[in-house]
Amino acid sequence: MNRMNCFFERVSNMGVGLVLFLFGLGFVAIAIMVIPPFGLPAAILFMAVSAMFIFARRSRECSLR
Repeated sequence: MNRMNCFFERVSNMGVGLVLFLFGLGFVAIAIMVIPPFGLPAAILFMAVSAMFIFARRSRECSLR
């Protein structure tokens, strides 16, 4: 596989994970200030999904091992 494809795979996973993490932080702020019963579960959900994207395994062609 081309090294540029591996680069884009890593950047896309990190980018999606970062955006979801920022959404999670926004829901934490909502949970603290406005509506805790809605904001806290949403924040936990977004943080968990962002962690899945950030720590996702790369394809077999892009892994170093």
